Amino acid sequence: MTARSSLPLLTPFADIPQGCSLQKSEDGQRFTCVREGEAVHVLADRCPHQGYPLSQGEARDGTLTCAWHNWKFDVRTGECTFGGEGVRRFPASVADGRVHVDLRVDVPAERARLRASMARALQSGDGGAVLRDGLRLDQLEELEGPSPAFGVLVEFAAARTPYGFDHPLATMTDLLSWVERGWLALPEALAVAAELAAEDYAYLGDRPVHAELEGEATAQAIPAALRVEARAQAEATARALARELAPGDAASLDALTREGLLPYVGDHLLGYGHGLIYTDKTRDLIARFPEAREALLGALIVRQGWHTRETALPPWKRTREGYAAVDALGPTPNTDPASAPQWSPEARARYEQAVLASEAAAVDATLEALGQGVAPRALVLASAHAAAIRLARFDPSWERRPEAEVTVLDVSHALTFPDAALALLPLASDRDARRFAVQAAAFVGKLHKSDRSEEPPASEATPSLEEVLRRRDADALPSLARRVPAAERPAAYARLAPFAAGETFVRPIFTAHAVKVTEACHRLEGVDDQADHAYLEAALTMVVPRRTERSPKRQATLALEMIEHSRPPKGLY
Repeated sequence: MTARSSLPLLTPFADIPQGCSLQKSEDGQRFTCVREGEAVHVLADRCPHQGYPLSQGEARDGTLTCAWHNWKFDVRTGECTFGGEGVRRFPASVADGRVHVDLRVDVPAERARLRASMARALQSGDGGAVLRDGLRLDQLEELEGPSPAFGVLVEFAAARTPYGFDHPLATMTDLLSWVERGWLALPEALAVAAELAAEDYAYLGDRPVHAELEGEATAQAIPAALRVEARAQAEATARALARELAPGDAASLDALTREGLLPYVGDHLLGYGHGLIYTDKTRDLIARFPEAREALLGALIVRQGWHTRETALPPWKRTREGYAAVDALGPTPNTDPASAPQWSPEARARYEQAVLASEAAAVDATLEALGQGVAPRALVLASAHAAAIRLARFDPSWERRPEAEVTVLDVSHALTFPDAALALLPLASDRDARRFAVQAAAFVGKLHKSDRSEEPPASEATPSLEEVLRRRDADALPSLARRVPAAERPAAYARLAPFAAGETFVRPIFTAHAVKVTEACHRLEGVDDQADHAYLEAALTMVVPRRTERSPKRQATLALEMIEHSRPPKGLY
């Protein structure tokens, strides 16, 4: 408990009227007193909803009703029986004819109350209540590490998402990075995360946990189980191994990643790139919230088991051939590009042109480069830059075509996938590193139909980044990105981040991708020694244009085409 003393109310107990009334302490603090006969209940005067005075409400049969929005509170506990989060209740006693209020805070009890209230709000889809109680929880704790409120969101999301690790969790780690860099205030980041989690997971119960383990828990058993869709066994193994991880044991987590996660992710491009992206984000969240490591690893493995194996589908024949070819190669140095002297800027530029041309050209160029000893990391980095160019070239008319279901999200994955690959390559085997190089290049090449047919006319105006964001001026993007000096581009992402997180989109899926792409471009800018305007232009392309997020007409057209003609939608491949 905190060392705060009890304070008497100014009004003697005999003068407190039956029912609800405002009382003040000697230092001016406001309380709502509810007197029931000889008993008195003392609550905070401000309603936890919007701060209106509860003392102006009505008390009846042990329930206090706020006069403003009809929220109802049990005066004996402070719990909200209709509305949202509860109100703080203070222990009170009568001595010498005066009411004394104990203002000391029982931190463990208050922490438990707020965590439970946040969980209820998440369950009901009330992002506003999640935010308010989250801020109260962060104020209660002495923040020396990650936000406790974010920790609640992480635990809730990992337990509730029905098919495992998903976009809200992936977005949380990027939002926390932005808070740490000073790009976004913690309350704003928490507001975004709360809305994403509440909207995606409302009214869902905890996902059943498959913890029955058959045989010994080894990292190698995870990919073996996933390959035959033994999801329950894979999750049980991952959870058992997670329990053995000591908090902060990075070496053991690295070993688990190398032997239990990357081999399966290297088999195919999973979930349109999310297999690798979510692996990277899971590791980051475990580092921040080690107490949630079992739930997070369990959620990741569940998701990996449900991912579509994209490159196993018929259109990806050339990529599958590429897997076989690189698996047959001898050892390839998974090192820095500088170890390959033939990898000149001119050679990289030629490689990127091949990657942008088509899947076949991308795979052929990757096989040739690996055969020459070019490091997988160098190839993945070049594919990331090519992906940024592809995203900046995206033809927005795709999003207006009634017979197609393509959006900018389809192309954004080609950029965030190599970003995740670069983070995980130091842990990858030769086989997995080479496959990631093939996957990254083939992914970019496969989406060549997304390019617009011609470059938009250059804007003559020279607006600032803030003006472009405010006006959502898509026409000014190319000239703006090219005009920002290299030394100023990192700061541009910091200015872009609040817009990407809070203003550009409404639907959670679009917000999550806006955050993810902005963060990926910033990270790539920092590791690519040949970075130019492409990463910033890609980020701006993702978050600036005003586009339709919902299209009932398009959805109806696609459904009718499928029902009447068995015709699939137009796609990028």
